Amino acid sequence: MKRWILMLGLIFVAGCATEPAEDGAQDETPIEQAPEQTDETENEQTTDEGEGLSVGTSEAVASQLEAPWSIARIEDGWLVSERGGTIAVIDEEGNVDRQTVELTEAVLEIGEGGLLGLALASDFDTSRQLYAYHTYGTPGNVQNRVVELTWEEDRFVETDVILEDIPGAQFHNGGRLLLDGEALWVTNGDALVHDLAQDETSLAWKILRIPLSGEGEPTDWIYSSGHRNPQGLASVDDVLYASEHGASGHDEVNRIEQGKNYGWPLIEADETADGLETPWFEVGST
Repeated sequence: MKRWILMLGLIFVAGCATEPAEDGAQDETPIEQAPEQTDETENEQTTDEGEGLSVGTSEAVASQLEAPWSIARIEDGWLVSERGGTIAVIDEEGNVDRQTVELTEAVLEIGEGGLLGLALASDFDTSRQLYAYHTYGTPGNVQNRVVELTWEEDRFVETDVILEDIPGAQFHNGGRLLLDGEALWVTNGDALVHDLAQDETSLAWKILRIPLSGEGEPTDWIYSSGHRNPQGLASVDDVLYASEHGASGHDEVNRIEQGKNYGWPLIEADETADGLETPWFEVGST
């Protein structure tokens, strides 16, 4: 049960089978067709019902959100980033106040890019500060950045730049943030360029640990490498877990350790190779 709860917390987003083909080197893993369902398999599914993840009942808190991506719980409601570049402020009654985000680089909503991850500062209740990850640039030169925002109750204003020039693309921009003590964890996507995955000088395909002090250079903040498109982070009992999309099925959950290489595009799923990590959990080919 603990494993299921963890994977729910990692926020698996859209299924990989619907992802577009990548530019450059293509993912060659074929998409397998689901087996034809028979009465026997239907009975098996009915028999197994209740043995997997159970989340109980659900209730809609708010609706009419526009491409929501990340959610942060605040004292009297929620903040939800919307990929187009706004933050929906939702109160306990479910009322939505869509507020602007004033940035020095405009949000570029392109494919899977836009305003993505949010993470509240540890003193948010008094400072009203939070961190955000967003796509910017032009369709021919897509990049991502991490900024500090200050909430002025009717808008969010950029007050500091944490990191810029993270490689981006129309798809696979990563974008999850997690604040842990005096460091900010950041997941970066693959920028659709496979060669960057094993390039130690590139921030693409990496998970970063950025000290809030700003000490060091961006490449010093690379914590792990060989990730395809990580978009989930959770810290459980001082262990960092990350989820990422596979090329076709084979979504992964990895235990993240400093300096480890998680294999993409050299290995995937349960494949093994010297010096490369296989996932703690992967969903299989469907």
